[in-house]
This record gives sequence, C-alpha cells and structure tokens, in this order.
Amino acid sequence: MRQIHNNPNYIIKTPLFLDATCSGIQHLAALMKDLELGSQTNLIPSKMEEGPGDIYDSLLEPINKAINQFGEENLDYSLLSLVKLTRKEVKRSIMTKVYNVTVYGISQQLQALFEDSISKEHDSKKMEIIKKIQNDLESELKSNKKKTKFKCSGKDGKSISLEKKEIFKIASLINDQIFINYPSLNYIYNYLVDITKLSAKLGIPMTWITPSGLKITQNYLKKKNKVISVSIFGKVKKLVIKTKLNELDKAKQSQAIIPNIIHSLDASIS
Repeated sequence: MRQIHNNPNYIIKTPLFLDATCSGIQHLAALMKDLELGSQTNLIPSKMEEGPGDIYDSLLEPINKAINQFGEENLDYSLLSLVKLTRKEVKRSIMTKVYNVTVYGISQQLQALFEDSISKEHDSKKMEIIKKIQNDLESELKSNKKKTKFKCSGKDGKSISLEKKEIFKIASLINDQIFINYPSLNYIYNYLVDITKLSAKLGIPMTWITPSGLKITQNYLKKKNKVISVSIFGKVKKLVIKTKLNELDKAKQSQAIIPNIIHSLDASIS
C-alpha cells in the first residue's frame, strides 16, 4: 500500500483484500457528494491523529438517547429507559439499511443478536437462564400468554429482558435516527423510489450504467400463479406454475431499486 501511494503504476505481486467502511452508505455519499457522510465513511482524507471515521459509532449515542427518551415518556415501554446498545448491536441495522431492510427486518436482526447473546454466557449461568425461560414459557402457555424474552445491553453493564414489541420499537427508533441524523440519505431514498414509481407508471423499466461501464436494466414483471393438482400413486400433489405477464410489477420495482443500485456499485469496485 505504501508503494501504491508513492507510485500509482507500481505492480502488485501479492493479492490485497480491502474492506470498505459501510460501502452502501459510501456509494450514496459519493453520489450526493455529501461531505459529512463522506467523512464518516472515510471517503475524505483525514489526519493520522484524527483517526478513521465511524458512522456506526456516530449514530450510537443519538440512537441510545432516542430509545431512553421514548422509555421515559411511555409507561408501557419504561424498560427502554434502561437500554444502552453497543456499536456491535446497531452495526448490522445501519449497514443493511441501504439494502432496503425494513423496520421488521431490523427487529428480526436484533432478536437474533439478543438471542445469541444469551447462548454465549457462562454455562452455569446459561443453564439457569434457560431453565428460568422454560419455566416462564410453561407458565405463560398455561395462561395463554406466550411471550418470548430477549436480553440486550443495559446501563451499568446490566442486561435488560425485553419482549418482541419492545424490540420492534427499538428497531423503529434506529430506523428513524439514521434518517434524522443524516437527512441526505432520506432525500436520495425518496428520489430513487419516486423516479422508479414514475418510470413504472409509464411502463418503462429502470436502466443505469455503472462506473465500470456495465448497463443494468431492472425489469420486474408481474407473475400469474396457476395451481395444478397432479395425482401420483393415489396421492394428490399440487404444483404452482408461475407465468410472467407483460406488465411491470410496480411494488417490486420500487422495493428493489436501492439495493440493486448499491449491489451494482459494489460489483463495480470489486
């Protein structure tokens, strides 16, 4: 890397594997020439003493503040006032937002992460927790009130047990804070989706050319499902045959445009 810096024509004989800083947001920052986003995703030169930009860390404090404030202001979600998420716990949600992950998708990511945190505890403590959860589930099942508990990071190093509705609210707040703190992301999201909706209304597929010169056409068509029942050896099997119609799938066009653009830009720099 030092030789490349001094001489752009230097021939490399050893493979180099480079990891980008939240490449999805990097692409959008570059498209918009957003200096703030660019600095947080290391697109702008910085001094050694400043250290690298870290968009996950920059969003961590406002996310935790929003979660705590919501818990303080809403009695039904009072446990959220004790939550203190870590960088690791918010990283995936922020990183995949540019791939069009929904609030529900973020909540699923958090649930999987919080479940995993339980499994990594010390064996004796883990067994104690599992038994407690099993006992709780048994009593809840008897009372027809099945609730799953998830453990997330809390203040003073303590763990907080939360239910699905609370995890979903955290996911919603994370989603909001990404756009509140970096409004330009909201602008480009809306722009790309609106352009795609207009294009779909006109019956025109979306087309763009990547920096590497590859032409991409997004042309999702509606499908018609036909169910056919087939009798084999006395048993009836149902087969679903999908036939493409000559009509754009407007919903899928809008949902796919942002992740497809990001993937195409990822491929351009691979």
